[in-house]
Amino acid sequence: MWSELNDRYFAGLLPPIDLVWSRRLTSSVGMFVGRRGPRPRLDQAGHRPPTRREIRLSLPLLHQVVQRSEYGKQEIVSTLAHEMIHQWQYDILKRRPNHGANFLRKMTEMNRDGALAITIYHSLQKEVLALTRFAWRCRQCGRVYRRQGQFPHRETSILATGARLGIPVTVHVAIGTDIIHMHPAADGAAIGATSLLDFRRLAAVVSGMEGGVYLNLGSAVILPEVFLKAVSLGRNLGHDLTDITTVDMDFLAHYRPLTNVVRRPTQKGGKGYSLIGHHEIMVPLLAAAVHEELG
Repeated sequence: MWSELNDRYFAGLLPPIDLVWSRRLTSSVGMFVGRRGPRPRLDQAGHRPPTRREIRLSLPLLHQVVQRSEYGKQEIVSTLAHEMIHQWQYDILKRRPNHGANFLRKMTEMNRDGALAITIYHSLQKEVLALTRFAWRCRQCGRVYRRQGQFPHRETSILATGARLGIPVTVHVAIGTDIIHMHPAADGAAIGATSLLDFRRLAAVVSGMEGGVYLNLGSAVILPEVFLKAVSLGRNLGHDLTDITTVDMDFLAHYRPLTNVVRRPTQKGGKGYSLIGHHEIMVPLLAAAVHEELG
């Protein structure tokens, strides 16, 4: 099947590759895997080292499709063709596989004769859902999020650690400031809704921080603005916030942190500090001082 598609749509230019039926692939129907970048460095002899590449097809998902639909074989062929476009990007174009302009052009070209039905995303949501083994429920809205496996790298994740310890962790997004916002799949409504929810969560924490400490570590614009608004909101709702300590830590003094973190929030009481120095020196020193003070 791979050889036929290679000859018909890629003029036989694709080099041989391993095809693997994967039992572990349960959230996508196929995957192209390259162990190194498309342009690996040359070895001492001036040759490119061999690169292990393979195309994985989901045995659980595609087996369900074959059992339930008369178009099961076409789904397998179209999935393989999809991953072969990624192989073409990697081996021929020397680019990292993606669903950008060259993928879309090649997909359109291959679909033109009607023999294939390549798409960017599969439509097997029900089959994927049937294979999920783990579920998380949002404490705020009750929505359930399902996954085939546990989240990876949980032990080094700030978000996962906060969830495990019951400590709120918030993310405050300015739309257009991150490169992921340029992606066609970026959902402005979801980004805005979750950022608003996190602002309310932060405002609730700030409203109860009488006698507490706020540290601004290196944020020059977004967090100083968000924190000042949270303080104002808390005071407008009747919380005193007259005994708070605020600290800005950065290697340069910036206007917004000095104004919105150190000065304005403590005008009605409390103390504000500006600590200038490199984070790799200042943060460990601060942590050691707090640890020593706590005994």
